[in-house]
Amino acid sequence: RQTTLRAAQGLSTSQLDFLPHPGGNSIGMLLAHIAAVEEGYYLGTVEGQDVDWETPARALGEKGREALRGRPLEHYL
Repeated sequence: RQTTLRAAQGLSTSQLDFLPHPGGNSIGMLLAHIAAVEEGYYLGTVEGQDVDWETPARALGEKGREALRGRPLEHYL
């Protein structure tokens, strides 16, 4: 976690939204994905809840590219 936080420190919204290629994932998308997968794992294993693995942050892809942009770093942290 500390390594990721250090690497992301100070990134602007445009840097977080940058796509390396049209079908890729941005840094912001990947930060959201890390948190969403951790939450899903906790809910599924510890809480015994059904988890929606098709949310934009968990599934990424086109859903993530549409939903996860224009947000500051604080949103992902």
